[in-house]
Amino acid sequence: MKLNKDKWQSAISFGGGLKSKEERKEYDKYVCVDLGKKDSAKNIINADIGVDLNHMGRLPFKDKSFDVVIIRNIAEHLLNIFPLVTEAHRLARKKVIIAVPNALSYDNRIGILFGKNLCYPRPFDEMTSHHIYFDEKALNSFCKRFFSEFRIIKKTYYCKGRFATILKNFISLRPTLFATEIEYEIEK
Repeated sequence: MKLNKDKWQSAISFGGGLKSKEERKEYDKYVCVDLGKKDSAKNIINADIGVDLNHMGRLPFKDKSFDVVIIRNIAEHLLNIFPLVTEAHRLARKKVIIAVPNALSYDNRIGILFGKNLCYPRPFDEMTSHHIYFDEKALNSFCKRFFSEFRIIKKTYYCKGRFATILKNFISLRPTLFATEIEYEIEK
């Protein structure tokens, strides 16, 4: 995702360690907050601050110190989302980007037919399991509840997975059915 460098100069990304190399190039100041050096699958994470996001305290930054706060594909993994939301709200000066998997996507609906269980996390693997399931309605409610003074300026729907090349052509017809991921940009 490319943003206008003149307008957005600083960003903090929560849970974006695996993507931080690409995101880092987009900003003059960029900080990644994630688990640490490796996740449970032994993937290398490029975190500047290693912390358990379930139990995160106040980070060493002043209020409103980042133009953009990025919460991409991490909210659904957390057992306790409130520390993340509290810090994101405190640190956001202008914009928040929130991306979550769509629980009601075609991919999950097909998975349910073949025994995929969306309701319960896998035991003993809490950071790779989804504990919160979002669809578009839930994401709208989340934004209204936790970022009430922000307004949604852009909704983006992504189609990834098994049949993405075929089904991405249908996203414009029923985005909530065909999108595997929903991303909102909200701004003050």
